[in-house]
Amino acid sequence: MKLSFKNLIALTSLAFLIFYIFLAFQIFNSYENLAVSEANKRLESFLLMHKAIRSYIEDVQKTEIYRLKTEGLLYEDYFSQKTLSSTFITRSINDILNEEYHSSNKTSLYFKYAADNPRNPANLADSYELKLLNDFRNHDVSEFKSVVDLDDVKFLYYAIPVDSNKESCLNCHGLPEQAPKELIENYGEIAGFYEKIGQIRALMSVRVPLHEYLENSRRTALTISAVAFVLLAGVFSLVFFFFRSIEKQQKAQARIQRAEKMESIGLLAGGVAHDLNNILSGIINYPELILRRIPPDSEIVPYVQAITTSGRRAAAVVSDLLTVARDVASKKELKDLNAIITGLLATPDIRAIMHRHPDVSFTQDLHEGDLNISCSPVHIEKSLTNILLNAFEAVDARGNCQIRSVRSYIDQSLAKKFNVVAGEYCCVEIRDNGHGIPANDLAHIFEPFYSTKKLGRSGSGLGLAVVWNTVKEHGGIIETTSDSTGTCFKLCFPAATESLIETCKNEIHIDQLSGHHQRILVVDNEPSLRDIATRILTDLNYSITPASSGEEAIKLIEENSYDLVLLDMIMEPGIGGRETYEAMSKLRPRQKVLITSGFSSSSDVKETLRMGAKDFLQKPYTSVELGLSVKKILSN
Repeated sequence: MKLSFKNLIALTSLAFLIFYIFLAFQIFNSYENLAVSEANKRLESFLLMHKAIRSYIEDVQKTEIYRLKTEGLLYEDYFSQKTLSSTFITRSINDILNEEYHSSNKTSLYFKYAADNPRNPANLADSYELKLLNDFRNHDVSEFKSVVDLDDVKFLYYAIPVDSNKESCLNCHGLPEQAPKELIENYGEIAGFYEKIGQIRALMSVRVPLHEYLENSRRTALTISAVAFVLLAGVFSLVFFFFRSIEKQQKAQARIQRAEKMESIGLLAGGVAHDLNNILSGIINYPELILRRIPPDSEIVPYVQAITTSGRRAAAVVSDLLTVARDVASKKELKDLNAIITGLLATPDIRAIMHRHPDVSFTQDLHEGDLNISCSPVHIEKSLTNILLNAFEAVDARGNCQIRSVRSYIDQSLAKKFNVVAGEYCCVEIRDNGHGIPANDLAHIFEPFYSTKKLGRSGSGLGLAVVWNTVKEHGGIIETTSDSTGTCFKLCFPAATESLIETCKNEIHIDQLSGHHQRILVVDNEPSLRDIATRILTDLNYSITPASSGEEAIKLIEENSYDLVLLDMIMEPGIGGRETYEAMSKLRPRQKVLITSGFSSSSDVKETLRMGAKDFLQKPYTSVELGLSVKKILSN
């Protein structure tokens, strides 16, 4: 039975809710365990310190005092709790440590030698300690360590029995008449006497409060859960829009011709991409801001970095939708086609494809000369990846694939056929000896969402549509030949006449992009995106004024001067970016403007740039990309 779109959304939403509840539970459980682990580190540190103190008292200090008494250097009845009582000494040291913790706004650690008949009332065991003491004496347990609730407060509780009495211990804990007179004067003749050899006198009771660790861990878990929810919501929104686009495509196929269908799907993809890019801006940029505000060695750094990575991967999918839409402004840069191919073959995506097909041999034959082209490297790489994936999947076991680059001349007749300009072209061929593409399918392979792959194989139907639109955006041609001996895709791009100058954009760090308190007006109708740009630029030492509409921005420009305006191209309701720029230019003809958008028609962007806007920045952008564009404009 075929599910309706509403039922599909309902089932997907239920799956999303169940998965998120499970994920949130795992996050909170992991961070609670982490809180206990942090408390355990403090416990272990205390136990090591205590062991060292007790060893020193018993093996060094007492031995020295008894030697002095034996040699007559101390009177025979000498007793001082400050030098002879290990219980008194360790408790005093812990009190000093707790004072230090308190002055540092940290919780105190509970420590006591708990006994049922102690000399010092401070060591009197409470009800919980009496139970443990009886368990130790009955040999039911030899050590206790657990998370417990005492008076509605959680502790990591640790207890062990104090060493059983030896014969030498009875000098102070046997009969009162055998004990030093000063000990009796301090404590009396009742408490702490009449014990026997082998008797467990007391237990060491240590309680590490967990509330401070739990509060910090739950706060972090809540933040991670919230970010995870936003990320998952974005991913599932992409699924919803994908399903909706399929539904609209099916309706379009019934009533319009192929050209009209391509245009309709392109517009739909662009609208979806715009909305998703707004969502993804938060998923990419807020984790970047978090990373700048937490220590580099924080345990949450890997989790925040994983969120950023996932957001960028989602942005790559949105980029496919924008490529399908075609009516989008893509920034071009000068690149060597051979360098793009070499870099692509070293990426994890291509390595993963080769790993899944170990029996397929792969060869490369690259042109020795320059193959410089003006291009969007990301789109070229994506196109080549899609074709390589198809080639590997089309080849049977022990087949082969080849990638080859050449320099070709497109004459007037071929240029007229493909509606391009005649001249030198840099080309890349990807060939396989697979089973080929049936003739009926070959005519449709570049249509969006058209796929002949079986369930369980990769492919969404967007792959070759991305290739087609990328080639057309670059003013190139694509030729496809296929028969029973295999398939060959040949992509040709106009050769550039300029010299290649390598940039080091990837090596730029955000800290290199700081400004000098220049005034920037940030214009965006989306509160979250306005907040993101404001926070990034504020961190980069700029003075920011936000505006929520083009109308508000124009009013601010009338009354104030700004070094730069960051202007969104689509703002509804109200006037858009191009109209806002036109009004600004009349008020301040020399005003510097950086335009930005998740999706905008090529005509709007190009017209605004033609009128004098300094640059265009595609959403979602990273902190480095925004900082680099702003610094570049302000430096000129």
